Amino acid sequence: LRDRHGVIELDLPVTGTLDDPRFRLGPIVWQVVKNVLVKAVTAPFALLGALFGGGEETQFVDFAPGTAAPEPAAAERLAGLAKALAERPGLTIDVPVAPADALDRPVLEARRYRELRDAATRAVLRPRDPAAALPEFDTLEPRRRIEILTRLVQQHAGAAPALPEVPVPEGTSRAQARAFREQATLVELERLARAAATVGPPELEALAQARAGAVQAALLGDGRLEPTRVFLVRADRVAAHDGRVRLSLAVN
Repeated sequence: LRDRHGVIELDLPVTGTLDDPRFRLGPIVWQVVKNVLVKAVTAPFALLGALFGGGEETQFVDFAPGTAAPEPAAAERLAGLAKALAERPGLTIDVPVAPADALDRPVLEARRYRELRDAATRAVLRPRDPAAALPEFDTLEPRRRIEILTRLVQQHAGAAPALPEVPVPEGTSRAQARAFREQATLVELERLARAAATVGPPELEALAQARAGAVQAALLGDGRLEPTRVFLVRADRVAAHDGRVRLSLAVN
């Protein structure tokens, strides 16, 4: 509660009837003070958020899955929290470092798959300009897509993929049979390619560290706070919230 000048300033609204012979100001004020102290212990972010807006939401920092940049609303709350902490020099903040496997892994693996596929596409098509934009994968002819995915799988498996024989339904024309086999081959190659684009604990840990670092940088960015007041801690205070990854900060 003490500000940077060493002063504790409280707003203590008191109500009562002065002509009531049982009215006593002291107990009423003391009860309000006790309520403020309890709130300072149980909901410190509500008090901090009240200084510059944000309320209890100041405690939370949200990220889109697979990303390390706080969402805009969270970035605004961090800016307000930094100002509030500058006015409360006796407080420090703990920023949790923990992965959010369930939300982050699918996004990271999908991104990794696209990166590998783009690299294989560039190697197969061999554009003269290395910086040239690649065509959309799904717009390529089936034989080209098969060639690209085969290259991707072979690079990561060290051998050509073993594709099962696909029986063609009776009564199909030769062109239909070829299209049927191409589609079945593409489905199997994509399954193998996505299996090669796995993401393990190191990548998830790197993302968790990057997120915590981004929060720390946001709090320290304007120079109001000393680096010794913002700590990165190993703590399981990461959860899913409306499809986002939410970090919960802690006050000490």
